[in-house]
Amino acid sequence: GASCTITASFAPGPSSPFCIALPGCDVTNRSASILVANNATEGAVFISLGGTAAIGPAMNVSPNPIVFPAQQAATSSSPLYVQVGSTGDAPVLFSSIALSGANASDFQLTLTGVGGPDCVTNPVQPGTYCNLDVTFSPPANATGTRTAMLVFTDTAGDSPQSVPVSGTVATAN
Repeated sequence: GASCTITASFAPGPSSPFCIALPGCDVTNRSASILVANNATEGAVFISLGGTAAIGPAMNVSPNPIVFPAQQAATSSSPLYVQVGSTGDAPVLFSSIALSGANASDFQLTLTGVGGPDCVTNPVQPGTYCNLDVTFSPPANATGTRTAMLVFTDTAGDSPQSVPVSGTVATAN
């Protein structure tokens, strides 16, 4: 594990408060120790520390990537159900969920998915999820693989998050 040395001097007295911050911690158990050297007859004091770091809002998306089976041009697929989970220790609040990219208009997004709570009405609480529906509707002149990104802007620390979306236009028989 990583270690560091911090040296500090304190004025004599019954207490000397101090704070140590360790940036970049995740939600794993952490431990550290403090060695206080002094001129008291008892000698140095060793203090063990431990705790769990908070991570705040965090989210994941399933499936990721979102891949549609082959679809005839000028027709619409059945919706793919996308589950957005709150994986942190604080609620996730979405300010924007949108499709972007080269062929974004080939995909339709419904923010109030079936089968569970929607992603826009309320914050998504830790350990729960919300649902989206995505449909693939390639235009009549479309060919090949069509791509877009599903972009989430929210209160999670790694916002915005992008999930690839793709579908292939089926060749006519």
